[in-house]
Amino acid sequence: MHEYNERFTKLLSGIKRRHDPVVTTIAQGILEYKREAQTPRIDRSIQTFLDRFYMSRIGIRVLIGQHIALNRLEPHEDYVGIICTKTNVHQIAREAIENASYVCEEHFGLFKGPPVQLVCRKDIDFMYVPSHLVSLLTSPFVPALARTRHCPLTLVPPRTTSCLRSSRTRSELWSRRTELTAKTTRRSR
Repeated sequence: MHEYNERFTKLLSGIKRRHDPVVTTIAQGILEYKREAQTPRIDRSIQTFLDRFYMSRIGIRVLIGQHIALNRLEPHEDYVGIICTKTNVHQIAREAIENASYVCEEHFGLFKGPPVQLVCRKDIDFMYVPSHLVSLLTSPFVPALARTRHCPLTLVPPRTTSCLRSSRTRSELWSRRTELTAKTTRRSR
């Protein structure tokens, strides 16, 4: 059984690695589609397909990552595979802000990214996959910080990011995040 599990884990690792560039490839395809169709937007049916595709992809990658982590990584006190039993919202938000600042610095050639003021309690912990949460938070931060690149850094007030508990469901939050990302992407062009 151990040999079978090792072979299966190796197979899953290869599949995960082979599919790493899928998001970039799809993004490039969407850009080419928009250019060819001479439209800044994509069809609602295409957007619906992409939403379902990405949600499915996230779920599959979490399952694959969990299996690989359980079989290949050394046990860590606060982790079960890739799931952290004490994911700290403040630390994750800080990491996402640093990632977004780094992207702005590298992409736009800024010496230092715009300042961001994080307003978040430091004692909010919950069980989650930290890498997924960092990605979710980084994606809206990048366009928000990028919009400030046209102003001299001395004139730009710090961006304030609040992490609060919400009564909204995950799907409502996900839909709102997608809407905001699309709006900020259109505005930053």
